[in-house]
Amino acid sequence: MKKSTKIWLGVAVLAAGGIGFQAKKAHDEKLVTEVDIKRIERKELHSVISASGKIKPKTMVNVSAAVSGKVLEVCVHEGDQVKQGQRLLRIDPTPFETEVQQLAASIESAKANVELQHANLRQSESTLRRSEALAAQGLVTAEQLETERTTVDVEKARLNAIEQELPRLAASIDQARHELTKVDVLSDIAGTVTALNIEAGEFAFVGAFNNPATVLLTVADLDVIEALVEVDESQAVHAKPGEYAELEVDAHPDWVFKGVVTEVGHTPVTKQTGGEREGTSYMVKLLVQDQIPGVRPGLTCSAKIRTDERVNVVAVPIQALTLRKPMSETLWKNAPVEAGPSTALAAEPPAPEKKREAAAEAERLAGSNATRRMDDEGKVEGLLYVRDGKAWFQPVKLGITGEKDFELVNSGGLEEGAEIIVGPYKALRTLKDGDQVRQQQKKEGESANG
Repeated sequence: MKKSTKIWLGVAVLAAGGIGFQAKKAHDEKLVTEVDIKRIERKELHSVISASGKIKPKTMVNVSAAVSGKVLEVCVHEGDQVKQGQRLLRIDPTPFETEVQQLAASIESAKANVELQHANLRQSESTLRRSEALAAQGLVTAEQLETERTTVDVEKARLNAIEQELPRLAASIDQARHELTKVDVLSDIAGTVTALNIEAGEFAFVGAFNNPATVLLTVADLDVIEALVEVDESQAVHAKPGEYAELEVDAHPDWVFKGVVTEVGHTPVTKQTGGEREGTSYMVKLLVQDQIPGVRPGLTCSAKIRTDERVNVVAVPIQALTLRKPMSETLWKNAPVEAGPSTALAAEPPAPEKKREAAAEAERLAGSNATRRMDDEGKVEGLLYVRDGKAWFQPVKLGITGEKDFELVNSGGLEEGAEIIVGPYKALRTLKDGDQVRQQQKKEGESANG
């Protein structure tokens, strides 16, 4: 064979080998899944209840008319500061003044009638004495004497009836004078006029049993503010008085105000749409500890209530949590002898008794709370950790839920610094134990945290 032929043959063999190597490399790369890998860290976690509602003053008085009548004068404007006892508006006093004058005249008339009756009584008593003297001389009959005595008794009864009229009239005039004072509507508290629903010339009505009185204006103490927020039933059971809260008011989007839970409602607030129940929530009252600039009743707000907190605890991102069946045949066949911390990861399938014990342990690790246990398909919560470039499932027991992380109470051996897979979501759903993985390449301009 010529030397040149040998050279070309060698080149062809090397080329074929290179192509085969590249093909194998490409095939192997297809079997490797790119994932987002992070390390388990220690953090400070806060379990938070999120809710929304409205701002309201702790003390707010709706002012209504105590007497009916035409409003002559409105003494304040909306937004005015008022003192306790300050006059807010005045109702036409004429009908009430007339009533007082009439009753005063009736009292004077009753007093005159009393004097007149005293005179009548004295006259009848004098007539009786004369008749008794004449009767002793036999000049007046017994029948006439009896008539005179009856007349005296009648006059006494009339005097008593007229005298009893005086206290009744006195009580009536006191009531009329009290009604007269109500024409001046005064503020019961010091505060700010937050609503004004009446103008001079309009008529104010007093409420009845089935007709509530019209709210003429509202005075609120804006120095002490509360927030009423609706908390879903699944979270309301965890809220307790005294817990710290942070509030954001839509009118001040860049501000965070401090608050504290003062009351957790026990009466459900049920929303309905089209006659069907939409959801149940409970009202939680928060005392706002900071001053809110330009505060007004009814401002929309959102609250984050801290129900629990943990300091320096092992935490994992919420998106790292996934569901798996803890014992799978693939796991037994492919797991290396020292694949990871789980007692379920062994080179050979254990005996049935040990397998049941391992499954029970996996369920125990997964069941941190009554709300986090196996689902309907027998799957448990856990993490996908990375060891030697492969993904493995580990059931875990979780504690409180922070805004972005879970507390890791029992990890079955996973510790701080262990690598876990946090995404993408599709990979978390489809990866099997023993699948090869690697850190996905970040796109240009993308941060290290994705």
